[in-house]
Amino acid sequence: MKNHKIYIVIFLFSIITSCYEQQKYPPEPRIDFRMIVVEDTINPDLGNKEFIHSIYFKIIDGDNNFGVDTTEEYYDDSLYKENIFIDIYYQENGNIYPFPISFDANGLVPAVPPVGLNDYFKALIIYDITITIPYTFPVRYEFYVIDRDFNKSNVQVTPWIYPDFTGVITDTNNLIID
Repeated sequence: MKNHKIYIVIFLFSIITSCYEQQKYPPEPRIDFRMIVVEDTINPDLGNKEFIHSIYFKIIDGDNNFGVDTTEEYYDDSLYKENIFIDIYYQENGNIYPFPISFDANGLVPAVPPVGLNDYFKALIIYDITITIPYTFPVRYEFYVIDRDFNKSNVQVTPWIYPDFTGVITDTNNLIID
């Protein structure tokens, strides 16, 4: 009788776990723009007006190797200092140009320990960019990420942000440039 209980438990466990098939995603990161929040503030040290552009995007990385552990000793010597790459463009008279002033908006998202038994990384990332110079033309961002294997994601494009706009801009079309 004892053996039957073990078989029943193993059988029930195999039925239950087979119902929860683990999601599979490709090893290249995939990002989807969700919204951008634009706030204007005053720099407390300088007293000048600044704009904070907070880009919200979802990411899925199928092999769970997105982000950098900045506590590791190899980090200081690593070529892998950035994993978010952003280009800024402005629009004038219907033409699109790279932002005229050298402005490095690239950055680094640190590694996050995996949760549960998933083999993938899935998150909502909020990335803040502070604009300290006034802009008189609409601007937008094109951005992508890379993982620790240097797999590049798709490119996402934000909607145009007009001068003196503050608030939230969402994009239901999820503009993608591959």
